[in-house]
Amino acid sequence: MNASLLARMTLGILAVVALAAVVAAGTAGELSGSASPNEIVARQGIARSATRPTCVPDDARIVLARGQVAVYRHAGDIRICNQERDDVTIATIGEKIFSPPVLQIRGNLVAFATYLDDVEMDMESVEIRLIDLDDKNQDTILRRVEAGEIIKIASLRLTADGTVAWIDCTSDRYPPQLRNGKGAECYRSGRLALVYKAARAGNDPFLRATRLDQGRTIIPSSLRLNGRTLSWKKGSRRRTAHL
Repeated sequence: MNASLLARMTLGILAVVALAAVVAAGTAGELSGSASPNEIVARQGIARSATRPTCVPDDARIVLARGQVAVYRHAGDIRICNQERDDVTIATIGEKIFSPPVLQIRGNLVAFATYLDDVEMDMESVEIRLIDLDDKNQDTILRRVEAGEIIKIASLRLTADGTVAWIDCTSDRYPPQLRNGKGAECYRSGRLALVYKAARAGNDPFLRATRLDQGRTIIPSSLRLNGRTLSWKKGSRRRTAHL
C-alpha cells in the first residue's frame, strides 16, 4: 500500500468519526436546548418506552410517566391519565405543581405538591396531595400550609399502599421555587427542614401528617425509600423510620 492511498484512507476514517460526533451533538442538543431537566427526563422516558401514552394529547407536555399512568400539562392545567382506561383526571385548576422529584407515581397512585396564590380570594397555600385512580380518582389533601408559612417541598416518596413521606422547609422566596435546581433554597442544609409522613386515614388535612424529624442539619434532598423503610440524612448520620 503506497503512502498516498494510506493517507486517503486515514482522511476517510477521520471524516466518518467527525460526522458521528456531529450527529451525537445534534441529538444531545435536541434533548437539552431550552428544555428543563424534567422535560429531558420525560423525553428520555418516552424514548425508552418507544410510544407516547395514547391518553396524552399531542399538544400536551408530559411531566412524568410511569407504566400506564402519565402526568401532563395541558391547557394550563395538570392532568393525570391512565392509558388502559383512557380516562383523564384534572389535578389542578390554577395551582402550580412542584416538579419532580416532588412527584411520584406508584401503580395508579400519584402523589404531588401544589402551590396556589389566588389574589382575588386573598388565599395562598401549599398542599401535599394524593390521587388514587383506582378509587374513583379520589383526591386526598395530606397536608395544607396556609399563607404566612411559605414552604418549599424538597423531596417526596410514595409507598405502594399510599403512604407519602416528604421533606419541606421554610423559604424566603416568594413565590416558592417550584423547580429543582442547584442552589435553590431547601436543597441544602442550614434551613429548618421538617420530615413528614401521612396516610389517607382521617379527614383533617391539618392533622393528618405526622412529623418524624426536624432540624437545620437535615439535608433536604437526602430522602430515600427502601421497601417500607424511609431514611434521610441529619448531619453526618442517616436516620430511619418505618412507614
